[in-house]
Amino acid sequence: MPFASPFGAYLAPVRSGWGEDRSYRGGIHEGVDLLVPVGTPVLAIASGVVDQAHHDPCNTAGKHVGVVHADGWRSVYMHFSRVDVQRGQQVVAGQVLGLSGRTGGGQRGAGCTFDPDTEAHVHLSLMRRADLAGAPRGGSRGDYVNVPAEPHVPAAYEQGLVDRLARQFGIKPAAILAAAGGGLLALLAGLAFGWWWLRRKRRRR
Repeated sequence: MPFASPFGAYLAPVRSGWGEDRSYRGGIHEGVDLLVPVGTPVLAIASGVVDQAHHDPCNTAGKHVGVVHADGWRSVYMHFSRVDVQRGQQVVAGQVLGLSGRTGGGQRGAGCTFDPDTEAHVHLSLMRRADLAGAPRGGSRGDYVNVPAEPHVPAAYEQGLVDRLARQFGIKPAAILAAAGGGLLALLAGLAFGWWWLRRKRRRR
């Protein structure tokens, strides 16, 4: 099913993606962390029913929301400063679920927020019903298993590519997006041409 961006037209830089090393949850990061200023409205990526609406900041996920969608999908949004929905509530794609923040991360002091060195971000997890994902039911995530979010959430995926390219070429993601006017295909074509030109120039030396 199609999913929208959790921030509308805003493309949030990717702090860390699926599969990066972690000291918890089996040692891998099961989601994508998207950098946004504190207080940014976080939107439902598809219509569904809220099955989690946690207001307690003092856990790894902080204040967070889970939404069950059609066709066996589920999305989870973590580290809110404020939750604006209730469990059992029907939501539509693009509806505000709450505001981004810095809660969670396992920090018990200072209001249960991130340590000062951790940037404010929203963790987005995309989950698939275990039987549809080909996994056994009843695991540590109940009836759902985590799947990489980037291929299914275009804005996060496109920004993930931009972020990786920015690190490779040593350019700020915002500068790349501004230069490309937000067009990913034009951006990729331009970078590909630049890479080809640099290699060609080096061969002539």
